[in-house]
Amino acid sequence: MTWTARSADQLDWHWRNVLRPGLAGLTDDEYFGEPVNGCWTVHRDGAVRAGRGPYADCALSEVRSAHQP
Repeated sequence: MTWTARSADQLDWHWRNVLRPGLAGLTDDEYFGEPVNGCWTVHRDGAVRAGRGPYADCALSEVRSAHQP
């Protein structure tokens, strides 16, 4: 079995036996909810707050210009 086939087989097994059953039956509130305020989670379309504030997880032009002397 090739590395690619083995990886695909493992991903398929985990999807069918772990991830998908864990997502089955979730309500929208459970799926989109934050277990702890301010934590990273799945957000509804248009509700993302990326690139704002003093920290960002990538080099955005607005962040670079804000921190240049």
